[in-house]
Amino acid sequence: MKLGTKVESRVQQAEANQMLILKALRQRRASLRERSSQTLMRRMARESKYKKCVRAAIHQNELLLK
Repeated sequence: MKLGTKVESRVQQAEANQMLILKALRQRRASLRERSSQTLMRRMARESKYKKCVRAAIHQNELLLK
């Protein structure tokens, strides 16, 4: 194998590896975005449930005071 061919082969391999690394990085970022989105949705649902419970307790208390 000639030196030029060997160098070209290594360059192509390096480019392929770089593409794989970038693809993995994009997938990781997408995964992190998805996870944080799910966490936020769960938090909003939990807070909404809490507010609903508090409102119900206040309403119940108002009925008892009448």
